[in-house]
Amino acid sequence: MGGLEIYSVSKAIIRVEGSPEQTYLMSIKRDPGSDNEGKLEFLGGRMEPGETPLETMVRELAEEEATGNLSSVVKRRANDHAEHQIGNALHFLFPLQISEAEYDELAHHPDESHGFRLITAEDLAPSPQQFTRKTNSIIQLLDLTLEF
Repeated sequence: MGGLEIYSVSKAIIRVEGSPEQTYLMSIKRDPGSDNEGKLEFLGGRMEPGETPLETMVRELAEEEATGNLSSVVKRRANDHAEHQIGNALHFLFPLQISEAEYDELAHHPDESHGFRLITAEDLAPSPQQFTRKTNSIIQLLDLTLEF
C-alpha cells in the first residue's frame, strides 16, 4: 500500500527577551531551487533513527548555529515540548527563551541558512510569501499550545 511516509521533526520556538516587543528567532532557509529558498522557518530539523526529540534539537541547533551557544542553551533549558501532527510529520515543538545578550552572541552556519532574523509576535502570522509551508502551520498552533 502506498502512502505518505511519516517522519518526525524537532523545532525550537525561541523567544528573545529584553526588547520592547516580543520577538522570535527564525532562520532564513537555504534550499536552492526550492519554493522555500529565502523563506523564514523555526530552527530545527528531522529526527535521525534512534534519536529522542531533545537529542535531535541539540544536534540540529549545533548544525545551524555556528558558535554552539544555542545547542548549549537547549541542553540546559529545554523542559517540555508540544507534539503536533502537521501533514506527514510529527513535530516536537520546544519553547525556549534567550536574552538579547545571548542572541547577540549567535552566528548562523552559512551552509545551513542565509542567516537569522527576529520576527515580532505581531508579524508572526501565517504568510505563504514569508514563511515555509510547515512554519505557517506551526504559527497557526502557537497561540493554542506554547506557553513561556
